[in-house]
Amino acid sequence: MIWDELAANGHTVVDLPGQQQLFDQARAFFDRPPDAKLRHSTEDWNFGYRAQGHEYGITPDRPDLNEVFTYWSDDPSLVPNHELIGEFLGALRAYWHQAGTAARTVLDAVAAHFEVENTVDFLKSSHIQINDYRSAGETRDLLQDSHEDGHLITLLTADGPGLEIVRPDGVSVPRIEPGQVLVMAGSVLTAMTGGAVEPVYHQVRNHRLDRRVSIMYFVNPDVGAPITPFVHNEHNAGVDIADQVRRNPEKYGLPPLQGV
Repeated sequence: MIWDELAANGHTVVDLPGQQQLFDQARAFFDRPPDAKLRHSTEDWNFGYRAQGHEYGITPDRPDLNEVFTYWSDDPSLVPNHELIGEFLGALRAYWHQAGTAARTVLDAVAAHFEVENTVDFLKSSHIQINDYRSAGETRDLLQDSHEDGHLITLLTADGPGLEIVRPDGVSVPRIEPGQVLVMAGSVLTAMTGGAVEPVYHQVRNHRLDRRVSIMYFVNPDVGAPITPFVHNEHNAGVDIADQVRRNPEKYGLPPLQGV
């Protein structure tokens, strides 16, 4: 079922329990004063807290209207002053392991379709990103413009409405039940499946909510090792998938991905 839905739609849903603890800890972190959150930022805004305005879907003059926290490679030491937010990082670590198991299930299904072994190592180049939206006073119709994530897959959940999937024939709202995550294909999966799975373009509609929190697990093959696609064909012939993984973040105003 996982492969069939990915091939047909670019997305599917899988179970991922244990979300509430991370939602609670994330809300508590983003409720902190700005100076307290900035203690957990890096100069390139890539690890830990990222203030609004540094990431965008299409153009820099329309930044995503949310604050961000990122957790990379299951390594708390990458977050400045990590010792001050132990409970939050503990919830991130717990979610990391559950999300990794869910991601492995999805990639196993993809590999099984192509009758190959799943050899994708993704733990070092993947990360959790949490977005905090406070949109009640925002006038823009979209909090995030239409984009694809540029990863292998994204596992997403949110505590409120807003996510829309964008296709040439219109816009749809995916259904995600409690304890589930939406799995969306990115352009890296398109390359690794030889074009069999298209990336999912999506956007976030502004419903003027007081608050909306979303949690994403962005899965990327490790760029420090050779990346072997699930199938070789004319679609990915000559494509340097590792370079694609490294450079995709630059399309959204972020630094290139490096193995961490």
